[in-house]
Amino acid sequence: MNKWDRLPRITEDDFVEHLEDDNFFEEYGNPVVIQSKEHGELVCMSYAYHERMHKGIEAAQEAASEASMPADQEREIDYWIYEFQMPDEEKKKLLDIAASLGMTSDEFIQASFRYAMDHPDESDKEAKLQQIQRANALGIRLVKMYPVYQGETEAQAYRRAVKEEMKRKE
Repeated sequence: MNKWDRLPRITEDDFVEHLEDDNFFEEYGNPVVIQSKEHGELVCMSYAYHERMHKGIEAAQEAASEASMPADQEREIDYWIYEFQMPDEEKKKLLDIAASLGMTSDEFIQASFRYAMDHPDESDKEAKLQQIQRANALGIRLVKMYPVYQGETEAQAYRRAVKEEMKRKE
C-alpha cells in the first residue's frame, strides 16, 4: 500500500483547471494527490496546512531534544544571555561607541564584562554604585538574564527562561 493511497486524488487536468478556485482545497482535499502523466503522483497542500504540519514536527523534535537533556543542575553553563532595555538615544550612543571600536554592540558589552572581571581592583564598590545609578538615570535596565547550557540552543534557553519566569509568577 502506497503512503498516498488514503488521500483524495485529482487528475493533472482537473488540478490545472481548478487550482485557482476559491474553494479548491475544500472541494478536492487538503492535501490532495495529483496524478501526473509525466511525473507520477504529486502531492499538493495549502501553505497554512504545511506550516501547521511543520510546526508540529518542530515541536515534537524540540520536546524529544529537551526530554533527552539532563536536569539543569547536572549541566554546565556555556554562557549567559543578558537582555537590556534602554531608550533609543542611549542605544544609538552604545552602537556608535561599539562601531568606533570595530565591534558589534554584543562584542562591546562582552568586552566590558570581561574587563570588569579581569580587573576587579579597578571596579571598586563606589564606582559600581555610580555606574548603576547613572544607568538607572539614563533608563538602562537589565530585563532578563538566563544561562545557555551545553547542548542547548539560544532559542531553547529563552523558552526555558520564559517558562521558569511564568512558574515563579504563579
